[in-house]
Amino acid sequence: NANRVEIEVLARDELGRPLELGELHNRVSGLEASFELSFSQVAPDRYRAVTTIDQIGAYLVQIGASDSAGQPLGNVTTAFAINFLPEYGRLAANPGLLADIAALTGGSVDPPPETVFTPTTQPVYEVRSVTIPLLWIALVLLPIDVALRRLLVPLPELPSAIGKSRSRTTAAPVPSSSSSDRPSPSSPDASDALRRPLSDEERIATLLTAKRRRRKEP
Repeated sequence: NANRVEIEVLARDELGRPLELGELHNRVSGLEASFELSFSQVAPDRYRAVTTIDQIGAYLVQIGASDSAGQPLGNVTTAFAINFLPEYGRLAANPGLLADIAALTGGSVDPPPETVFTPTTQPVYEVRSVTIPLLWIALVLLPIDVALRRLLVPLPELPSAIGKSRSRTTAAPVPSSSSSDRPSPSSPDASDALRRPLSDEERIATLLTAKRRRRKEP
């Protein structure tokens, strides 16, 4: 179904007197089509163009006017739209639809004017930006993150660090034994002791014993 479109141009000077136009250059641009209109003078100051458009959408109209001598007088731009759905063109009231919307949203139909701005108990939500609170949280957590990374021992290395500290505190020098307590080289225990490699604690104890002996010597 084609839609009838009527465009009218009113040509008057600053004093309101009719102007005699020589030519009206125009262009109608739509989403899928572009064309020109043919204007005809219907009154001393009125020029009208009538056309039919079957493509729905919005259209831009550009009109340039010149006088009888060909001198440009000015340009004008306007627009019109072909309705997408028939109900968009209905201008009559629809009380039934308003009543349904009010029932769904908890509103009222045609309330008294003095109650329009009266506060209600219906909760109202507001959107607030959380950018500033998040920035403050990041500033607070930054030094904590640096401290956890730089100052504290990582959890996987914590048991080994505790074991090392215990071995250092429990290591004590082995007292020097007399010659009578030492096993003879010919005994099996002495040969086993000589063959067995010394542990770190035994080496430290041996060094400490030798150091004490040197101090006692004149």
